[in-house]
Amino acid sequence: MREKAGNRTQARSAIFWGLGTFMLMQAGLAVWIDNRMPDLRDPLYENKAARLRERVVDAPARPLTVVMLGSSRTVFALKASELEAPLEQTAGRPVVVFNFGVTGAGPVTSLMNQRRLLAEGVHPDLFLIEVLPPLLADHVVEADRLPADRLWRSDLELLARYDVSKRNWNQDWWFVNAVPSYSHRFAIMSRVAPTYHSFRLRQDWFRECDGSGWIPSPAPMATTQWRVAALENARREYAGGLANFHLGGPSCQALREQLEVCRQENIPAALVLLPEGTDFRSWYKPADWKEIERFLTELSREFGAPLVNAREWIADEDFSDSHHLLASGAEKFTQRLGREVLPALLADTLKTRGVASR
Repeated sequence: MREKAGNRTQARSAIFWGLGTFMLMQAGLAVWIDNRMPDLRDPLYENKAARLRERVVDAPARPLTVVMLGSSRTVFALKASELEAPLEQTAGRPVVVFNFGVTGAGPVTSLMNQRRLLAEGVHPDLFLIEVLPPLLADHVVEADRLPADRLWRSDLELLARYDVSKRNWNQDWWFVNAVPSYSHRFAIMSRVAPTYHSFRLRQDWFRECDGSGWIPSPAPMATTQWRVAALENARREYAGGLANFHLGGPSCQALREQLEVCRQENIPAALVLLPEGTDFRSWYKPADWKEIERFLTELSREFGAPLVNAREWIADEDFSDSHHLLASGAEKFTQRLGREVLPALLADTLKTRGVASR
């Protein structure tokens, strides 16, 4: 009997020691990620933010900086590095143009990323803010789709304001951070063994971005088979919602708040409607599109933020799915933006800031 009792005591002791060791390891991993490897918490943000901080915050002489916030449309649309040399000649000083598009982002995520950048000392001279019209519908609750494992504690108050379902963000955040080896498993594996994951699960794509945040569209996106499937996927994702579109909701307010932040920080801004193919444009009801245009025009006037309408700049053959640009489309969009839009915006920025400084 004493032997059985002793075995039970040893078993309990082994379990307690095992649990204690596991909890200490998880706590250590959480501290390590927060202090040494922040790209494992939110690789979609951090891999780009690190490039931008390196070029702007850590630069010996502060360059004139243009940052474009947006979704995957921005990711594949703006070849920012190609704009820097021509704009330097116009501005007469070093210029950094940065593509801060993040896959899956909408107005709420872009607002979160904008606030993070400002808190980290990145203070651009001009913000270009992508407008993604389908997300301006009142039924879209972007905050509810954001995984808590990608958030810092400082993000929680913002997300709670934009989540109409009243999710308990603090509880979710503490829950996912209790076991970071599980909650960050995709980011960790994407760092250690990226080919282990499928294309959709990998989170290391932005590690390959250049100094201006650009990554080329994957080669398969240009194949006929991919484009047919991608267009059908876009139709399933967006056409139904646009058929029952009602302007309003959290996304409209988040777009407005991005401009409010720019006003508070004295940073000029412009709203940008990125190119859409004829298929995608056909999914909007004419009356709904007029309402969207009216809302954006009023927003532009209220905040003095020019509205750049590039919806019809690019032909259908330069899209992969009627709203994401192929490399050929990105080249054309970037050149036209740099030729027709950015010089005037930067001239206004320099003039405004020169008057303010005097």
